[in-house]
Amino acid sequence: DHCVAFDDPTARELIELFHPDVYVKGGDYLPQLLLEVEAVERHGGQVRILSYLEHRSTTALAERIRAAR
Repeated sequence: DHCVAFDDPTARELIELFHPDVYVKGGDYLPQLLLEVEAVERHGGQVRILSYLEHRSTTALAERIRAAR
């Protein structure tokens, strides 16, 4: 299992490089609006959308870590 940070607007280039079995996004995303879905599925992977949990976003977590410094 791996987690990769990236600066591009989407993870398409990483998907083309690594061919993940599972690509996960938070519940605030809709699969039909994700540009990455086609690349994941073309390489045999699955896209999973996790349930949205208020106050549990990656962005909020990063903000709390920065504020604690």
